Amino acid sequence: MECLISQVMDLELEPVALLWQEQKPDGAYQLAEDKLGCIMELVTRAAHGETTTCDQKTAGCLSAGLGLGLESRLKKFPGGPECYCYYLSIGNKRWERGRQVGELVRMSLGEEYFSDFMEGRRYFRTPELARKFLATLPTTEIPGNYVTFMPLKKVDPREGAPQSVIFLVNPNQLAALTTLVGYSRTSFDNILFPQASSCQAVGIFPYREALAIKPRAVVGLADIHARSQAQCLLGSDKMSFTIPFSMLPELEQNVWGSFLEGQTWKDLSSSDNKESISHVI
Repeated sequence: MECLISQVMDLELEPVALLWQEQKPDGAYQLAEDKLGCIMELVTRAAHGETTTCDQKTAGCLSAGLGLGLESRLKKFPGGPECYCYYLSIGNKRWERGRQVGELVRMSLGEEYFSDFMEGRRYFRTPELARKFLATLPTTEIPGNYVTFMPLKKVDPREGAPQSVIFLVNPNQLAALTTLVGYSRTSFDNILFPQASSCQAVGIFPYREALAIKPRAVVGLADIHARSQAQCLLGSDKMSFTIPFSMLPELEQNVWGSFLEGQTWKDLSSSDNKESISHVI
């Protein structure tokens, strides 16, 4: 399945299709069972041409199942959901039960994860705010065992359409895609940029948008932990831009006659290419 947007914008990375599947695809890359990792590794590998997949046991972290619509495993987080809320906020060293759990699991977590567990990621001011954040997420459970990522060009439409399409783009390309979404619409709130983990921004938020009459694109990779994990594969200038698959024809119909054929975009994208070459040199 070719992508006109990718061709016209000369994107460095392949658009990635996200699919729900019952069976693991043959030869797909998968994280080891219960190994700590980040879903963005799977997305990035797919953007470089691989097929990758995960189920609830190979999603990389306990919260990724929630983010992708697989079975949530937060009950298995050390100390359960309550310790997870402290982990997202002020840290488990701030309360007695958290300190006790921390000592019990210290050796199994490893020093970096143990430090985050005790000191907190500090994404929320209080555990209560973290709890409210979790309660308002658009949670769902997908009708399949695996979430698979592959280059969109490898998708055979005769075997079923993807759920969504993920673009990994730099700021100039993000601006272009944002403008392209609004090119033929009468509404101007067409982009959702939630405070969310990167797996949620490519998973459950686009899943929800797919059910809307006028679905929106979802910008992600605002999760600084995921950015640090993916930096060696992605670099530091990329964001994710995810659309429900139903939006792809709409955006591709917007290409011809739009700013993508204008001189301003040509100059801007040309400056990106020159910058990439200078980095190589």
